Amino acid sequence: MEERKKRFEDKNEVRGKLGEVLKKLSGGATFFDGVHVFTPHSDIPDDSALRLIFLPPARFYSREEPRLAFDALLECVRNHGTTPRYRGNRLIFLAADHAILGRLRDCIRAALAWRSIVDDVAQSRLNIDLLQKKQAEKEAQTAEDVLPRVARECYKWLLCPVQATPTDPKASVEAFPLNTSGSALGSEIERVCVENELVIATWSPIHLRSKLKDLYWKADKPAFGGLAFWEDTMRYLYLPRLKSRGVLEQAIVKGAGSRDFFGTAYGLAGNAFDGFKLGDSNIQLDDTLLLIEPEAAKAYAATHVQPAQPGGQTPGRPGAGASGTVPPGGGVPPVTPPKPTGVPSAHSFIGTVRRRIGLVRLGGDDRNDRDLRLLQGSAFLSVMFDYHNEFWDAVRLGRFEDANEGLSEMMRRRNYVRPKVPSKAISTIHKAKGLECDDVLILPCDVRHFSDSLAARCKLYVAMSRAKRSLTFVVSRTAPSPLVRI
Repeated sequence: MEERKKRFEDKNEVRGKLGEVLKKLSGGATFFDGVHVFTPHSDIPDDSALRLIFLPPARFYSREEPRLAFDALLECVRNHGTTPRYRGNRLIFLAADHAILGRLRDCIRAALAWRSIVDDVAQSRLNIDLLQKKQAEKEAQTAEDVLPRVARECYKWLLCPVQATPTDPKASVEAFPLNTSGSALGSEIERVCVENELVIATWSPIHLRSKLKDLYWKADKPAFGGLAFWEDTMRYLYLPRLKSRGVLEQAIVKGAGSRDFFGTAYGLAGNAFDGFKLGDSNIQLDDTLLLIEPEAAKAYAATHVQPAQPGGQTPGRPGAGASGTVPPGGGVPPVTPPKPTGVPSAHSFIGTVRRRIGLVRLGGDDRNDRDLRLLQGSAFLSVMFDYHNEFWDAVRLGRFEDANEGLSEMMRRRNYVRPKVPSKAISTIHKAKGLECDDVLILPCDVRHFSDSLAARCKLYVAMSRAKRSLTFVVSRTAPSPLVRI
């Protein structure tokens, strides 16, 4: 048996088997967007995803000799192959304990040795009786069952790169031991990350204001971009490591609802803020959102924002209007015209126009085809079109000299920002590409929209793969798609 165990080398068979065991162990680590086992830093994407990285066994950790693990960690944080890594603050590492690594390797060799005996017997390279064959199979299974437990005991050090202040000359590493006898590995890693604030899953606007005040707001620059701050949190180790962009978005929305944390705007033209708001949480995080220092925001509001008129409208100021509604039977909601001021505003948002969706017809011109009145049912009774975003898109488009260039740039930024899907949304398949929803309804599934062609199959696949929980097809009775069987 010992002779067979010596056939397997640490750098090849033992390492490969350990990688398989760790992949199974990390299958429940849903707290992270990606898990990488022994992956070179050139193959680890440099993006916004939060990633857990298993260091190879040769880069073990011990309190007496942490240099091997620390050097490998910092190299991965700094480099992406031959180029610098720009989002190093999205990586968390797991390293093997040096004291247990020898026992783990020995267990892996024993499992490989017993498995090789079973394979030799199956391929008639080794002749043993039936009793010995069953004994070998039992020993092989027992050795396999031991590996996850020993691997869990060995990979017990969670390593996190940190930097106390922006002026520190180099980054350092903090090590946190995992409880190897408790819950599953993924749950234990999540507990340690949350309790030690290695990853922030819920953030208060107080802390956001503190970071902005310490690092970004200046006397001559009282505003800073919200999305630019998110980019910096992914890049710099001295900033908090947020679990996702949604954590920052929630903190901004909570803080924007108060006058104590910051004001918001969607651009700065000269000395005037476009879409200025203070104490209003009706905002969205995009590449134009500015977070304004609270005292500067209050001073700006005192000199630029007019008091609200009766009825709740504030004329002449972007983003300060009240929502208008379409009266029953159609028509345009009455809007109080803005009062003239000394300095006319370049763009004024008066109100939000909303239109109810009416009837959806499937089946073309066939008179016998039934009308599908889905959107008049209880599930879609509250669905409306809101043109607030279209108004501000028009404002942003006016800043470009060429309209086509402006549209291209706005689409590029939109694709990069990847906004969060609302609870209810009506979208084209192309626009929904890359996004996911719990429940998806595809309509109309007729031969005109989904014919039996390669392009239609690809389009239907994109639509179907958006669903995470349920998927519903609305199929025409007279001209159903050949890709859907009823």
